[in-house]
Amino acid sequence: MARFLLIHGASHGAWCWSRVTPRLKALGHEAVAIDLPGHGADDTPRDTVRMADYVARVVAHLTPDTVLVGHSFGGFPITLAAAEVPEMVRSLVFLCALPPRSGQAFSAFRAEAISPELSAAQSVDRDQGVTTAIPEKAGPVFYSDCAPEDRDRALSHLTPQPIAVMTEPVTFDWPDVPRHYIRCGQDRVIFPAFQTTVSSDWDHVYEMDSGHSPFLSDPEGLATLLDQIAHT
Repeated sequence: MARFLLIHGASHGAWCWSRVTPRLKALGHEAVAIDLPGHGADDTPRDTVRMADYVARVVAHLTPDTVLVGHSFGGFPITLAAAEVPEMVRSLVFLCALPPRSGQAFSAFRAEAISPELSAAQSVDRDQGVTTAIPEKAGPVFYSDCAPEDRDRALSHLTPQPIAVMTEPVTFDWPDVPRHYIRCGQDRVIFPAFQTTVSSDWDHVYEMDSGHSPFLSDPEGLATLLDQIAHT
């Protein structure tokens, strides 16, 4: 069996995996979800957060032979953490996620990968250095195929996203560990076409007919896929 470390995307927290972790445990795995600095229940001042803080948090929770899962923007910190300590990582799993490119920031992907619906669903506070989701617009984008009560609960847990982390170029060498990509065919945040293109030459690719948040809309299907990946 495997140990999974589950890393959330922008504005989210460990809470978003709450339906996946018990299902993985029921399948015999260990499953741990954490808050990145400034997210969820973590009280790190958001104007101080940088990518190195995200990466350090992930590295601190790695143990040998960990399957490292990143959702959306979480593809950045999982890759950078694995680049630092590849000996600790069994494999990387990108859930409708952005694999980083050395020398570029997350913001460099906006035109080719990010739906304009996402930009319209956020307000920008440059004085505080954060973007904040606009609930009535973010709900249909992040949680397009989720039950209304699940959507509303998730929206109430979203936290402002530090801009500095999104605009900071990263430099790294790709770690020599297996990579898996889970494409979400109804995603309204990360273009499904981009997900297909970016993973076109990967050895391990899976499909979910879901929106951007299958951990809420189809946790059983997601846990089943992760179990399959653990046995690959």
